Amino acid sequence: MGQRHEPTALTHRYAAAMSAPIDLADEGAAERHGKLMLAVNDLMTILQRDFLR
Repeated sequence: MGQRHEPTALTHRYAAAMSAPIDLADEGAAERHGKLMLAVNDLMTILQRDFLR
């Protein structure tokens, strides 16, 4: 996924990583993609619960 340009907002890096095509030849690519999606969902849930209410 390789989105390490730290000055760029995390949400923009996430969007770029999620919109990139998945290499089906890489057996772990889909799993990493799914783990990233779940981790960002967990992060957003925590931020909303603890900081936005």
